[in-house]
Amino acid sequence: MREFLRYAANGGRFGGVSVEEPRAGDSSIMTELAAALRAKGFGCRFGIGASEFRVDLAVIDPDDPQSYILGILGDGDSYRSSVNTRDREYARADVLRNLGWQVMHVWSVDWYFRRERVVENVIRTIDAIRAGNSTESEEEPGESNFGISETDDQPVSIHVSFRADYVPTRDAVISNLTDPYSRAAVQAVGKYIISSESPVAEAQLIRTYTRLVGIARMTAEKRRALVDLMRQEFAPVIRGGFVTYWYDRVVPSGFAMYRVPARQEDAREIDCIPLEEILSCIAEAIMSSGSMDKESVPKAVAAMFGFARTGDRIREIVGAALEMAMEDGLVILENGRYRMP
Repeated sequence: MREFLRYAANGGRFGGVSVEEPRAGDSSIMTELAAALRAKGFGCRFGIGASEFRVDLAVIDPDDPQSYILGILGDGDSYRSSVNTRDREYARADVLRNLGWQVMHVWSVDWYFRRERVVENVIRTIDAIRAGNSTESEEEPGESNFGISETDDQPVSIHVSFRADYVPTRDAVISNLTDPYSRAAVQAVGKYIISSESPVAEAQLIRTYTRLVGIARMTAEKRRALVDLMRQEFAPVIRGGFVTYWYDRVVPSGFAMYRVPARQEDAREIDCIPLEEILSCIAEAIMSSGSMDKESVPKAVAAMFGFARTGDRIREIVGAALEMAMEDGLVILENGRYRMP
């Protein structure tokens, strides 16, 4: 950390190390983002800094080629190597902003689903910094909003919303299906659902599966058999009462998203929402409010997911997720109120 502070205090000057290419093991997302920015005429450098806290991708100032105009932080190796949530989420950004840098985060989930919009937002941020103007990007509903605000005394700050659109698995024509409870059927249809909707809670996976294969009613015994097959085939992440399936069994580092349907008929029940989405929603609710008491968190989460009322089941599930958020260091409880670390 001391080495990184020394580097940051130098105002983002290059130093003597060539950083034209990413280091072995660096995030492929930063490589792809750099290629996209270079195609737009912006020079980039990788892994700026001399400690484990590195600026993942720095954009060279077009008006001063010896300086950087923007530091981009992702959720790659340097994110994963940080000791705790405070380091991961805030330390690098706090240090750079306090020293006059302009920084923004690019999360893996945004790049995977909205890479063109990510590139547009990065370029819009650079243009705003060059112009010295305060701008507010207009975003489509459900997309990450990198709003830029500036005051006389503060550097540009970037606000990221975790909200995204929930798009349910589309109906599919399933041919040669003789036994919907067979391993072959589970392999084919289960994979289709998980690849379409990852992450997906087990309750939602089973519900969507029965819809696609045409199961109108299912006994408790048949359901247990189907769940056992799903878990054998796709190795979900199980934590407490939450069971979550990920595409290719890969849990993205730093996942930060919760999904809300554009149509009411696509709404999921609280049992059908993955733990990671509930955690992301909790984080955004508390960040937006500054702090919240225990009774307010389930109400806020319910409203953000589009529920008309906060029932006992919502309170139970959000309460369990809130306990896990505290265990993970995502939030802390202080004087009866939850806040970010």
